Amino acid sequence: MADRARPLGRPRRVEDEDVFAAMGVVLLRVGLSRLSVQLIADELAITPAALRQRFGGKAELLTAFHQRGTEQIRTGLVAALAEDGREPLTVLRSVVRASVAQIEEPDHVMNALSVFTGGGGDPRLRLLIAERLELGITHTATLLERAITEGSLAGIRARALAEHLQRCIVGTCLIWSTGQARQPLCDELDALLDLVLAPYLRTTSQ
Repeated sequence: MADRARPLGRPRRVEDEDVFAAMGVVLLRVGLSRLSVQLIADELAITPAALRQRFGGKAELLTAFHQRGTEQIRTGLVAALAEDGREPLTVLRSVVRASVAQIEEPDHVMNALSVFTGGGGDPRLRLLIAERLELGITHTATLLERAITEGSLAGIRARALAEHLQRCIVGTCLIWSTGQARQPLCDELDALLDLVLAPYLRTTSQ
């Protein structure tokens, strides 16, 4: 009994970023259906009671996770768009690769997607998920518009291609999760970008 009580006497302070990072790790490992406050607390080496006191239950944690994820996407992509000296298509590739950087095994894909598909009938959660997905499309379209302006791409509508890319990325991830691919997911997505963008690329000689 003394061993179990010891962590309660020395609570470990964790920041919100620690909580969301741990939640992401657990989600990749077990998926949304098996995610629990207990598993997240175990990952953080804190008590479930401390986590519930701070965020509430699983539903509240999931809402906060999506809100923080949206903010991270927004700030990260805004920073990427603000970078000087990098070609828009290079930035797009780095953003896409970063989005799957933690996915190393086929099961990780389905577990990662479960956070978007397992919202059930919660309308607020569906709105948060839609906001995250729309944000990605909007910023992708902005990068494509810049590539058009700079002369790297031609003959496309940026918004339509951004929507198409999002669908292709999700499909590629699903196919990769079946074990059919022979290379890491980030490399599969690189190849996908090559294939989708190839018809619209302009060379300096054109």
